[in-house]
Amino acid sequence: MWDHSAQYWAILTAANLPLFIGLGKVVFGGWGEFLDCLAFWVRPDLLSALRGEWTDDLWAECKLLVFMVTGAGVVLVEHVGMVELGWVGPG
Repeated sequence: MWDHSAQYWAILTAANLPLFIGLGKVVFGGWGEFLDCLAFWVRPDLLSALRGEWTDDLWAECKLLVFMVTGAGVVLVEHVGMVELGWVGPG
């Protein structure tokens, strides 16, 4: 049986890397768009507004949020499924 250590969560997350890459292609279309979204994420919103890129910034941050929430949700649903099947203990 697995305990719910950092190693357990790291293995569960690493097992989903192909899914994360596929999800990234759907959400971002490619690495260039992903890196652009990261650049908008770290750039202050005021700076984006002054450059006239506020709507692009907002859209990029929304795409990152969808990507992160979906990825975390998949890992959580898999964990709950493994607990329900008895593959791991509940706590």
